[in-house]
Amino acid sequence: MDVVSRFERLRVYARQSVPSPHQPVALLWALGQEERLHRWTKFRDEVGPLLAEFAWRR
Repeated sequence: MDVVSRFERLRVYARQSVPSPHQPVALLWALGQEERLHRWTKFRDEVGPLLAEFAWRR
């Protein structure tokens, strides 16, 4: 299976039919990094402000 097919098959968590943006955003962020593994705190610090601005409100 090629990479595009795998991306097309990704399931995004949704709450009350509203998709949660953190999964696709985390994937895009990880692809843009040089290192393979990162701590959650690094992701939270760098991407958290974007999620806070653009994520659905609870």
